[in-house]
Amino acid sequence: MSYTIEGKILWSRIFKPNDSFHKAMYSLYLTTDDKTMLRLAEKEIKIVSVEDHKNEKIFCVKISCDAEYADQELPPPPVFDKEQQPISLHAEIPNGLQVKVKFDLVKGEGFNFGKSFMRLKAIMLLEDLPFPFDNVESF
Repeated sequence: MSYTIEGKILWSRIFKPNDSFHKAMYSLYLTTDDKTMLRLAEKEIKIVSVEDHKNEKIFCVKISCDAEYADQELPPPPVFDKEQQPISLHAEIPNGLQVKVKFDLVKGEGFNFGKSFMRLKAIMLLEDLPFPFDNVESF
C-alpha cells in the first residue's frame, strides 16, 4: 500500500543518485511534524537525529529507492510541481523545500530482516523551486 507524507527536505539525491554505499540509491531525508514522526516510529521506521547549521537537532527519516538493478540503471522517481505537472530536475531539490512524498512501507529481508523502510515512489513540490539567481548578493 502506498502512503503520502508532507514535510521539508533536508538532503536530496534525486538528480544524481548516492553511490557511496554498496549500491546506488535515489534518496531524500525528510523532516515533518512530531505526530507524524511518532507514527513512523510505531511502524519501526528509523528516525535519525541530525544537527543543522545552528547546531540544533532535527529529527528526520530517510526515504529511498534503487537507482540500479543488476547492471541496469533505473530512472529517478517522478517529480511533480504543485499543480501536479511532471517536471525535470536540473539540480538537487534544495534543503528546506516543502514537499509531499509518496512511498511504500517495506519490511526488510536478509540482514535487514524485521526492519521497515520507506520506498520512494514520487515527489510533489509544494513550493516553486528557487531560480538560480534568487537569494544571492551582488559582489
